Amino acid sequence: MTEGWLQAPDQREVRRYHRDLSSGWYVQWVFIDHGRPMPGAPALLQRRRRVPRDAALIEWKGLQKAGWKRVGAQW
Repeated sequence: MTEGWLQAPDQREVRRYHRDLSSGWYVQWVFIDHGRPMPGAPALLQRRRRVPRDAALIEWKGLQKAGWKRVGAQW
């Protein structure tokens, strides 16, 4: 996973998943950015989490099963 975006079914939240390039090859980390879409402007970044890659993949798949959709870059 290099970068991926998901949007909530109610369109009130977007999440960006992207690798932490400073993490080592043995334990890879992923940043998960949480943002709120803004009409006519880029989404507003609200917070960032750093999680192990495996946890990020579990969350990614779980959100898609819950109705979140892949979208293009929001900021």
